[in-house]
Amino acid sequence: MQEVPDGAGIVVRFKDPDKYYLLRAVPHEKRVRLYKVENGKRTTFTGSNLAIPVDTWRELKLVVRGTS
Repeated sequence: MQEVPDGAGIVVRFKDPDKYYLLRAVPHEKRVRLYKVENGKRTTFTGSNLAIPVDTWRELKLVVRGTS
């Protein structure tokens, strides 16, 4: 049986399936990343390695400041 990733994410500035930002938290990989998707290609914008407990609910929040 194939393992299913346990994660969550938030999509922002969705223009179309090939252009958006994605905030993604994946506990089994111990990381949180903000990706930029442009022309269907995902690149890491920023992120951190974090120990995310898997036995409790957590809140994932994205705060954006600026005008661009």
